[in-house]
Amino acid sequence: MRDITLRRLARRPVRIEEDAKLIDAIETMVENKTRVVVCGEERILTAHSVINAVLESEGNLANFLDKNLLFLAFKAKYVSENRRLSYLVKNLKRFLLEGNIVVTGSSGKVTGYINPEDIFRYFGENFICNDINSAFFHPSKCLLVYANKSIKSTMKFLLKNGSSIVFVYSRNRYKGSIEILDLLGELIAEEILEKVCLGDDSYFLHASISELNPSKKSAVEIENIGRGKLVAILAKFGHIAILKNDGLYRAIDDKNLLLYTVNILMARSR
Repeated sequence: MRDITLRRLARRPVRIEEDAKLIDAIETMVENKTRVVVCGEERILTAHSVINAVLESEGNLANFLDKNLLFLAFKAKYVSENRRLSYLVKNLKRFLLEGNIVVTGSSGKVTGYINPEDIFRYFGENFICNDINSAFFHPSKCLLVYANKSIKSTMKFLLKNGSSIVFVYSRNRYKGSIEILDLLGELIAEEILEKVCLGDDSYFLHASISELNPSKKSAVEIENIGRGKLVAILAKFGHIAILKNDGLYRAIDDKNLLLYTVNILMARSR
């Protein structure tokens, strides 16, 4: 397999005006389903930086949401879009941001970003079904949370683990997955936002994640798995839940998908 330039691999970023408020940035992320937005030429805002600030602003969330986004935006250390994927993999620790995102750029300007599923998609042809038995796919490597956990606790888990996905279960039954953007989407939901603007931050932070309706779109029963289906789900969602008797048999999140791709799939191309 030929090496590829990062320009061809990267997604085009969503840009937002520098005079926008943080709530505008959150709405932009949720509406565009992106964990990173660009403001100006070189500053970015990530979903992980936002939820970290949300937790730090407990008790004053309304004021936080009304602030200019430059309060939180930062200059990202980007990798040149003209570099090749092999260079990025060798220097991954240098360029990897929270949320397992890599930002590309050129001449001082952010030009794109790369998610783990983008790299997986390029090496997906090297995937074999038996890989689900590797350590990368073991559920213990992922964030497993009870359905009654609060949004606040879930945010803390995501920040500590460095992933963007939690797998939700109740009484040993798999309920679905929740992404970091689902949490931000809940914050700006009309009813929630009204409460927060009135000073009731707990209405959002202490709510159960079960109220977010965990999704099973990335789940597949083990008797229905096949190479094509597994590759398609991973390439689309960046994570997967493989179920057996309604329980979580195998799973991989965005953090471990990246590690699996560069350590296993890419190695098979050499």
